[in-house]
Amino acid sequence: MIVKEIIVVEGKSDTEAINKAVRADTIETNGSRVSRSTIEAIRHAKEKKRGDYFYRPRFSGRADTKNHQ
Repeated sequence: MIVKEIIVVEGKSDTEAINKAVRADTIETNGSRVSRSTIEAIRHAKEKKRGDYFYRPRFSGRADTKNHQ
């Protein structure tokens, strides 16, 4: 399956997981410190394509698996 939208994800492992399921372009934010260039890339993508935003709330440095065991 090919996803036409751009998917904004946190990191490389998220991109790899998405690409195991579908073919899609992603923008990686690299965690909570989103660079200006990444923000600009997201803005540009929003103008060109619809974006889908997936995130998992957590605190920086804390494992997010606690509630998913």
